[in-house]
Order: sequence, then structure tokens, then C-alpha cells
Amino acid sequence: MNKRTITQYPKLNIKEAIIAGELLESDLFLIGETFSIEYIESNLGNGSIPFFVCSDCLKRRRDLYQVNNEWKCSKCHDLVYVSRQRSKNDWWYWFNRAIIQARRIDEEFQFNNFSERLNYSIMFPMFKPKYMKQSKYDNIRFWYDMYMFRGMKIMAEDMRKGLARMRRGIGIQDKD
Repeated sequence: MNKRTITQYPKLNIKEAIIAGELLESDLFLIGETFSIEYIESNLGNGSIPFFVCSDCLKRRRDLYQVNNEWKCSKCHDLVYVSRQRSKNDWWYWFNRAIIQARRIDEEFQFNNFSERLNYSIMFPMFKPKYMKQSKYDNIRFWYDMYMFRGMKIMAEDMRKGLARMRRGIGIQDKD
């Protein structure tokens, strides 16, 4: 799994860089460095669109990232988005989705300990906000319950597998 995510490194966007930097024909001078710029004609007929030219792969990019004091594109630095790192087989993923749903009703919603997760149905904010329609509240509650159920199901399966491994390790047979 790649641990190098895009959000960990400084990003330089072409539109912001042109505003902040000094533009010299096909180069941009910014933060003590010179970046190559290439323009392509807009298909809308509104002039041209600027792009950085990555110093490594020489492709047009809107954003460059700084890793080890080198500004290159995300592909050359082998960077990925955080969403590419998650797994739907991870029960924390589903619990976090449920918390996001509950925070649509109560912004300060959280689980304080593990036993609260086991009693997730009574932890959901019981009263709908005054401004919210009942159907929207019911929809949020439905998805909260669905995400918690998925997380609990995966967690129980992981625990069952762990218990089976422990039994095999000490020589007790499963009754499954």
C-alpha cells in the first residue's frame, strides 16, 4: 500500500502560480525557481489555457507537488489520493461513514468508547432538528444504521476469524 498521499506534500497550482509569480514568455519564476509553462488553445474560443510542464515526464499538468525539494507531477512522485488507500473490508471505514451521517444532525456527535459502538442504535441523535423534514431525518437515520450494521458485520467476521486462529493454535476444534 502506498503511504504517500497527495495531501502530505506542498502543491503548486498553475492558476495560483501565475498570479503570484513572474511570467516570462514560456517560463514562470516563482519561489526562487523557474517552471516551464505550455499553453493550449481553449476549445471554447476563450484564448489559451496554461499548464506546467513536468520536469521529469514532460507532460502538461495543472498541479505540481514538492517532494524532497523537487517539483514534479503526482505521477512522477508516485503520489495517490487518500480515497485510494481505504478498503471497504475495514470496519473503521463503515463506522466513520456512520459518524458522518450522524454529524449531519448533531455536529458534535462522537463515540466516546467501544461499548457505545455496540449500542449504536441508541447513540444516534434522538431528536430531529427543528428545520429538518422528517423524511430527511429518516433517510439519514437509515444510512447511519446501514453503515453501522456493515461495520459490525465485518468486525464480527474479523473477530470470528481471530478466534478460530486462536483455537487452531491451541488445538481446539471449531464446532462450525
